[in-house]
Amino acid sequence: MIMFVHVGILCFVGFSVIAARTITVEEGKPFEIPCRFPGKSPGRSLMWMFRDQAGTEPIHIANGCRQIREFDSKSIGLRYATCRRRSGFYKLTFTNALLESEGVYSCVAGNQKIDTTVQVTEANSNYNVTTLIDPFTPTPVIEGQTFRIVCNVPGRPTGKTVQWYFDAGPGRRGKIAHNCRVTRSSLAWSLGIRYANCDRSTLSLEMMATPKNTGNYTCIIGEQRSTVSLTVKDTDFAVAAGLMPGNEVVKGSRASFYCTTRGLPASKSVRWYFKSRTRSGYINSGCNLNGLTEYLGIEAITCRGDAISIRLDIPRVRAENTGSYICIVGNKRRTLHFSVTGAN
Repeated sequence: MIMFVHVGILCFVGFSVIAARTITVEEGKPFEIPCRFPGKSPGRSLMWMFRDQAGTEPIHIANGCRQIREFDSKSIGLRYATCRRRSGFYKLTFTNALLESEGVYSCVAGNQKIDTTVQVTEANSNYNVTTLIDPFTPTPVIEGQTFRIVCNVPGRPTGKTVQWYFDAGPGRRGKIAHNCRVTRSSLAWSLGIRYANCDRSTLSLEMMATPKNTGNYTCIIGEQRSTVSLTVKDTDFAVAAGLMPGNEVVKGSRASFYCTTRGLPASKSVRWYFKSRTRSGYINSGCNLNGLTEYLGIEAITCRGDAISIRLDIPRVRAENTGSYICIVGNKRRTLHFSVTGAN
């Protein structure tokens, strides 16, 4: 049930508050905030401001019946703003009341405003939170495999705030999802979260497993939380490397280096690294060569099977090509020692 309680007129510098009221609504319930200025229609000049319970600076959330795109309306449960300009009637409609919905909503026209304070009472707390790896996900979770972290909440009230946190130690902990939306943090991006899904009693995150996904996942709903630990197992793949015609060639002849893998997960890439007494560095990034290739005289790189086989071609070897060529795939590497003879 929604109650309207008039609490008098408040005074703010620069604004004349012509009405103030308080709305009390139960968490998870839909509600509306109406606004009407007596005797006039503000038209397009009307705007909505929001100040949360922490007393932060007011945030501009809507102009008339248009929401501000930069503001995440779902974070406070706001669905849309509507208006009837001829009659001067405006309102905000909320899908469900969240604890984050609490605050002061100001309907502003010129130097006048109508303040509505929203108070949210906590809904039924008789529910349990259980976080686990999706039972349909093959275990152990292997690198390159798609998996889901599931949070089961039987009896979850609709309006309860949902938060996901990840913890893998210092520098690798923080919030990764809020109210079924993945955060825009570098941490969430590094985990490769495809989406956050919310049903009535089941919440989930879907990802593709990489070593970076190893850690603790915590689902927080209201005052309750549950954590599950995940360890991503390295894929068992083979790496072979070689060169043609051999480890020692005459200056001016052709040489090719190849690195082939089997069972390589999509999360891994093949990279060549060169090391000599005078120079060292990576030769490629995926199927693209970098600046070191000009020094080595490498003119072509061939990729086959989505980075499963990478070949480097040197049409005319020279003294600078002497050194070690290292093929790196994940934590595996194959080293080829190469020397050039017949130098002037």
